[in-house]
Amino acid sequence: MPRHTAPRAEPARRRRVTARSAALAVVLLSLGGPAHAAWDPPIGIPRPPFGIDEVRPSKPTLVVDGNLGQQMPNVVPAGAVIELRGRYARTHTSPATVVCQGTPDHPAFIYGAAGAEATGFWEVRGSYCIIEKLKFSGPGGTFLAPGDHLVLRDVEVHGSLAGGGFGIASWDASTLAYVVLLRNRVHDNGDMNTKVDQDIHGTGVYRSSGSTGSIHHLWILDSEYSYNSGDGIQINANHDSTRVHHVYVGRVHSHHNQQGGIWTKRASDVVFSQNTVHSHRAGVSGLGHCIGYQYGPDRVWFLFNHLYDCEIGIMGGSDLDDHGPDGTEVGAIGNVIHDLVPRANQQSAYTNAGMMIAGSQHWTIANNTLWNVPVGIASPYGGGPIDVEGNVVGSLNLGSGSTLFLEHPARLAVVTGNVFATAAFRLGSYTDTSGMSRLPGNRHADPTLASPPSDFHLQPGSPAIDYAPVSAAYARFQHLYGLSAAVDFDGKPRPQGAGVDAGAFEFTVGAGAAGRPRAAAAP
Repeated sequence: MPRHTAPRAEPARRRRVTARSAALAVVLLSLGGPAHAAWDPPIGIPRPPFGIDEVRPSKPTLVVDGNLGQQMPNVVPAGAVIELRGRYARTHTSPATVVCQGTPDHPAFIYGAAGAEATGFWEVRGSYCIIEKLKFSGPGGTFLAPGDHLVLRDVEVHGSLAGGGFGIASWDASTLAYVVLLRNRVHDNGDMNTKVDQDIHGTGVYRSSGSTGSIHHLWILDSEYSYNSGDGIQINANHDSTRVHHVYVGRVHSHHNQQGGIWTKRASDVVFSQNTVHSHRAGVSGLGHCIGYQYGPDRVWFLFNHLYDCEIGIMGGSDLDDHGPDGTEVGAIGNVIHDLVPRANQQSAYTNAGMMIAGSQHWTIANNTLWNVPVGIASPYGGGPIDVEGNVVGSLNLGSGSTLFLEHPARLAVVTGNVFATAAFRLGSYTDTSGMSRLPGNRHADPTLASPPSDFHLQPGSPAIDYAPVSAAYARFQHLYGLSAAVDFDGKPRPQGAGVDAGAFEFTVGAGAAGRPRAAAAP
């Protein structure tokens, strides 16, 4: 793929950032701490067994200066420490694929000296290898099966109008497992002004539909994805969800991508936790979603994400295609979704909403806060049951908006312990209902939040305090993964009082301001 060397025009998407969204970004992303403080995993995500704490030896075993035409060996032995300098232009694809031969006790390292950049495409496979402190400029690279314990950290990936990004792939019968992407900055890959479905994602996780290979135990953590012409991150097992599983995306800051922020197609056991996603708009190949899925993945969890300035907060796309059976279960717990873009199309529940759900066999929506959104929760057609438990929903920003808009109200299996600031419901195909008579066990009241959009904590006397049930989703998550998600958006255990509070926050005296800190980007 050609390298884009001319100065790039400011993308149209970048120019359309409004004063409102810019102000929100300043308020809500200014609370970050040190980039390299003591590291704990995001809520509901296990700690990777390799890739976080390993320290590169202080002296390289080999120095490769690209400005002098030197080349890195294709085979990197255990214990090797390779320092790249200058502009390294070699392409490492078959038969020159980088093959690491690291071991747990003697991992291999490839790193960049100050100013080093790789301008050719890299394929990397093998075991126990860490690539760090390097800039990929141009076509990017991929971790390729077979491989295990491969790490990309503190790296910048900046592509061209024609390509770029850093992928995770299995094209044959091989397996790729225990891969970590940590503190990377992945941006400007592909053409943000494209009029076609270019699909150049910041990171794409792919399994070939004609293969029997698999990808499992993948972590994408503490990174920034922006201005990519596809999704910031997309996961796709093609026709078999069992072949890509246990994928964890945590504390990622994803914004201003052409399609959406973070997305999964067919896969299983996918956890999106504590991500900050904002500023996405509908275009040629996306609906302006912050985060979501399509094609019926199995066991997808949206935990404690901060989503704003999109057209849809969490989107559950249709299962209806040739990719196999419907997805099994989805959990949305403790998310804060606010200040979404209103649209006038309210003839169908396939619309802008805090959560828009089409398909899947069972959804649990528990202890979320949805505020200043066009519609609270929408579902345009049939599917499995939806449990709506202990949420705070209000301040609809579209005059014709509804707190709940379900064309098939039979999907509502459980609706209890919610605080609805607006009692406007459309339950049934295009049938308006008002008041709470059809939703006993919920409250129509002002939840008395501190100061949206900068602070969504409950205030003393809030009707949301001690009002929510204990959702079965917490026990289900613990059973599946051996980790607890029974906390609030701040990480405080639930409950803090006599019962669980409705919404994303447990009430405590003197609680601080809400908002997800910006993820630490690579230097």
